[in-house]
Amino acid sequence: MILNRLLFLCGLLLTVTLAQGQVVKHSYRFYNFFSVSESECGPDLTQERALGSCNFARLAGDFITDTIPYCAKRRTVYHTNLHWGLKYPNSSGTVGSTYTIHMYVKTTNWGPTWARIIDFSNGLSDNGIYFKNSGSAADRCIDFYPSGIIGPCPYFNTSTYYLLTFTRNGQTGIIDVYVNDKLFVSYNDAAGRYVGKTGTPIYIFRDDQAVSCESGEANFAYLSFTNQYSSQATVNAVYNDICSIANTTQTVDFALNPTSACSPSQRVTITYTGDKLVPESDYTVNWNWDGGKVISGSGFGPYVVNWPTSGTKSIKLTVTSTSCGRAIAQTRQLTVGSFSSFVSTTNASCGGANDGSLTINAMDGSAPYQYSIDSVRYQAANTFNVSPGAYTAYVKDARGCITNSRATVGMTNALKLQTLSDTSICPGQAIKLVTTSDVTNFSWLPITNLDNPAVKDPVATPLVSTTYVVTATNGTCSGKDTVRVTVLPPVQLSPQSVPKSCGTFVLSANSSGRVQWTGPGITGSRANQDTLVVTVRGTATYKVRATDIAGTSCTVEKDILVNFAPPATYRLAEHVKTSCGTSTVLEAPKADVWDSFRWQSPDGTIANQAQITAHTTGKYSVLATSSSTGCESRDTVAVNFVSVPAAPVTKDVSICAGDALPALMATGTNIRWFSDSTLQVQVGSGNTLRLNVSPLQPIKRVYFLTQSIGNTCTSAPAMVSFEIKEVPAINLPVKNYTGCFSTVPVDILTLDAGNTGTVQYKWYDPNGIFIDSSRTVNVQKEGVYSIQITNHQQCSKTGVVTVAEFCSPMLFAPDAFTPNHDNLNDVFEIKGKFAGDVVLFIYNRWGELILKTNKPSWDGYYRGELCPTGEYTWLIEVPMSNPGQQPQLYKKTGHVLLLK
Repeated sequence: MILNRLLFLCGLLLTVTLAQGQVVKHSYRFYNFFSVSESECGPDLTQERALGSCNFARLAGDFITDTIPYCAKRRTVYHTNLHWGLKYPNSSGTVGSTYTIHMYVKTTNWGPTWARIIDFSNGLSDNGIYFKNSGSAADRCIDFYPSGIIGPCPYFNTSTYYLLTFTRNGQTGIIDVYVNDKLFVSYNDAAGRYVGKTGTPIYIFRDDQAVSCESGEANFAYLSFTNQYSSQATVNAVYNDICSIANTTQTVDFALNPTSACSPSQRVTITYTGDKLVPESDYTVNWNWDGGKVISGSGFGPYVVNWPTSGTKSIKLTVTSTSCGRAIAQTRQLTVGSFSSFVSTTNASCGGANDGSLTINAMDGSAPYQYSIDSVRYQAANTFNVSPGAYTAYVKDARGCITNSRATVGMTNALKLQTLSDTSICPGQAIKLVTTSDVTNFSWLPITNLDNPAVKDPVATPLVSTTYVVTATNGTCSGKDTVRVTVLPPVQLSPQSVPKSCGTFVLSANSSGRVQWTGPGITGSRANQDTLVVTVRGTATYKVRATDIAGTSCTVEKDILVNFAPPATYRLAEHVKTSCGTSTVLEAPKADVWDSFRWQSPDGTIANQAQITAHTTGKYSVLATSSSTGCESRDTVAVNFVSVPAAPVTKDVSICAGDALPALMATGTNIRWFSDSTLQVQVGSGNTLRLNVSPLQPIKRVYFLTQSIGNTCTSAPAMVSFEIKEVPAINLPVKNYTGCFSTVPVDILTLDAGNTGTVQYKWYDPNGIFIDSSRTVNVQKEGVYSIQITNHQQCSKTGVVTVAEFCSPMLFAPDAFTPNHDNLNDVFEIKGKFAGDVVLFIYNRWGELILKTNKPSWDGYYRGELCPTGEYTWLIEVPMSNPGQQPQLYKKTGHVLLLK
């Protein structure tokens, strides 16, 4: 159980590594020394007196016996006296920014007020971790000076062993303080006050000089320093196994199985059972086998070993630290006996009965002995009646040691068996395997191609050379014999016919044997030739037989059919070829059976190829050859060259959108029009191309055109472009204007053509006379004005603006009148220009309507009587016609004084 717990803790320690590098751990258990535990390499602790002038105890401390209640164990611990402590040199920087310090400790005397726990400053600073009182309570608190008390307070007493864990995470600066397995408090050490440095000692329970004599007394059962941060799980594991960790020193040990060997032949398994040493690479392992031979195993094992001699063997294991040379050793004894046996036998007969015998003899064992031939059932007698066969004989002595030896019980065999001698057959033949024997039970192998493998004389029809084995049995006796049946190689015969010339064929037997031909035209000695020539018209069948040249009866016969019909005459596709320029390609394509060609030029030049380039005018002939028939055929072609015409003449065309759509024109012969430069898409032919486009949408297209002579010579393409240019838009803000031009002052109107981008403007008056080239123009007379807008593509658009005469009515009304019939101002009359009928309203001073008339005058009477003197209100409505708008009424009101 202790070993398993230690292994588990080592695994946990590795899982909380914060930085890459080697795990360092120094553990101290205080069994009357200050050295690290066995197998570990590390510095010794030293007793150190506190700095300052204190009332020091005479001795630094002593190893005493104390009871650890949690472990129920009484053991040696170290007691440090007042104002003394322990020094950890930290020479390798184990305690740095990341560390864990475990101490299993009981404080027995708090001192006056403060009791130093850990000092990181080499005694130069009062900063550190302390036990501190709180008020009048006897128990103490933890103080991270100068930050103050942290965690529950008061908490600690002088009668309890506490597992105190101080672990710092160098990445976060957080120090976690655990009491036993509980997280007591987490402290943010961002300032780095509680960080160790390489070479600066770490003092435990020893105070500094800055503020001295702040020390206590304590019993230490365990103290450790590591360069790793410990998680909650790690602390839990340490506390749960603190009794094992604090009280147990590491050991190396091993177990033997079995614990003693019966004889040198017996193998022994050695298994390591000591503590796990981590990492194993930091230790060397040495085994002394005392003459033993290692069958398998390395390192810590397990091993399988045996010893060639008997006697007592001393097996020693030594494990040595590679860093400091400390070694731990363990030795165990093994006794190797010399127990052995041997067997004597007598043969059995063929009858199958257990009439053979096997006798087992034991040597150098401890009597009485027991014997067995199956390792399960043992008997006191050492002789066994058995049938023929191989046996393993076992002997067990009084100690329980078992030895074995092997033996074979033979058989007297007088069985007779003989099959036929090795023989040969032709492919496809059968042979009877005649056999002589005095028994009746047979078995043949292999059974393939045998008619009955269980009879004495089976018939074999092997496809390949085969060795047959016959087994004859009689009871437990058996005999074997073999016969090799060789299947002779088949006579090779692969006849073929190859055309030699038109209707002449070469017949080849392609045989490894003697040949015999029969067929039309084959007589005499020609019939025995492997290769011969025949002439065929129509269809002919030839037979050829081949016999093994060694003179065996193996033969093979095959037919070959020869058919010949003269092929049709070869003809070129054209016999007259007119070409442009100075060269043209002549090609004789394969057709029917014609597959090889030879050209002859007018100057006699020969070219053995299907395609040539002709450079001169004249007659070219081609000889076509058929490789399958051997026939030949000729044909000719006359070649003429003409000049390549020039590209046709044409002209780019562009119009403005809305103009009449023109046709593209070109001068030339046999003109063809294309929409692409590769001349793949033809869109027209002839000297005129009618375009199928909308004249209203701006586009730009490019066309390519060629001309040809006699549909043979085609010119290089000419390129022509066609464009429908965009017409500018007219955005007139106002299309109809009105003004009064018949009165003084005359109105001046500003006509606006609107914002149409970068264009040219031209204004024309109602008589078509150009008047201005600006966007706006001022006018002083009515009429229809034209505006022409032209863009950068010189496309124009014209709009019109209408200017109409419109003047508001001019009315004149008197302030008073006297309807006394003296012919002077007898009538109230409103004078002015009227475009139509008017309506006049007269109201008295109370707003009552007293007159409505279509005349612009009033005589002062209402219902036949002259109205009283006073002021009256008049209202006149005059119809107006504003060009481009609905008719409107012009209204005007005023006051008139009626006098008598």
